[in-house]
Amino acid sequence: VPMAEGLYAALRLVYGEAAAYGVLDDIGALSQARRRALGVQLGTGKEAAAAAAALEMYYSVLCALARPFSSAVADDLGAAMPALPFGWKSGLEGATEVALSASLTVERAAVLFNLAAAHCACGALLPRTDAEQIKTAARHFQVAAGILDELAILDAPAALGPKPPPPAELQPEIARALSLAMLARAQECFCDKAEADGMAAGTRIKLLLGCRDAYAAAAATICTVADASPSAAPLKRFKAWAEPPCRAKQHAAEAQALWLAATPTNPPPPVGMAL
Repeated sequence: VPMAEGLYAALRLVYGEAAAYGVLDDIGALSQARRRALGVQLGTGKEAAAAAAALEMYYSVLCALARPFSSAVADDLGAAMPALPFGWKSGLEGATEVALSASLTVERAAVLFNLAAAHCACGALLPRTDAEQIKTAARHFQVAAGILDELAILDAPAALGPKPPPPAELQPEIARALSLAMLARAQECFCDKAEADGMAAGTRIKLLLGCRDAYAAAAATICTVADASPSAAPLKRFKAWAEPPCRAKQHAAEAQALWLAATPTNPPPPVGMAL
């Protein structure tokens, strides 16, 4: 059933024919916003920025729907949910089925996860040729971290219930672990800016060690989340995907800090010049 017809049927069931007819334009706007959200791409910086805008618009519409689709009418809406094609496929699980929620919480959580990914792509794909671009990239990573924290607070598994199991991307523990990884990437941007600004070696070393610690914390949290349910295949895939980059960046930041510490600030002149 198309989105517009499904929403109309659900609203008519709960609020009556007249109320449902009065919001037909709003239903059309929601359907259009979801189509745009489903069609986003993250291949280039321009595409990632457009994706973030489309997902933000769709999320704002979903938040406006939170009250009429609140838990107070969830039981009535349950009969209409087969007509509401809300839901996203899990990339970590390779799922073919989608999960539905009468409270829209699962749908909002899925949008938040994808919105965080869009901001992460914006930061990663932005050329870092000057200090302002580096600051913008750091801001994108910080925004992604905040979105993932909001996703953890939303607690989609509680709204979805035990069956079917919640998608791995929507689990609060995974969202918190990825939030730490985003903050570590922002710290890495501060290190890049310090180098671009020609800051003293001591300042850069402190920033690099902070970057090392941030990536170490993210990697440790990722391992803790995955090891808590060692038999869960999606969590194993999450660990295999998320931990290695964090460990690599952790060791790279430490190596760069040690190299700076071992490099003399004022190197001695060449031997020929000294003679």
